[in-house]
Amino acid sequence: ADEVSEKVIKDIKWTTLNGARKLLKSGEAKASDFWVFCGYAGWGPGQLMGELERESWYMAATDSNTLLKSLAKQDSELSDPRNAGLDIWQTLMDMIDHGDDYKRLKNTP
Repeated sequence: ADEVSEKVIKDIKWTTLNGARKLLKSGEAKASDFWVFCGYAGWGPGQLMGELERESWYMAATDSNTLLKSLAKQDSELSDPRNAGLDIWQTLMDMIDHGDDYKRLKNTP
C-alpha cells in the first residue's frame, strides 16, 4: 500500500484513483476502505503563507479519529451532500474556541 499512497495523518492516507484500483486488485483494500473527494484547491507561490499571515485561515490540530468518526457519520446518514463536512467544521471550530464564528459564518453565502 505504501508504494501507491502517502500518509496524511495516523490511519489516513491519500492515493490516486489508479492507486486505489491497484490496492483493490491486489486485495490490500476493499471498496469500503475508501472515501472519494472531488474538487481542487490550489495556491500560487507564497499565496498560502500570505493568507496564514493575514489570519485568513483558522489553524487546528486534530487526530485521525476525529476525522474518521465524522466521515463514518456522514457516510451512514442520507443527507444533502451540500452540507458535507459542516459537522466536523463545527467540531474543530469549537475545539479552538471559535464556535461563535462558525455559527456566524455557516449562513454566509
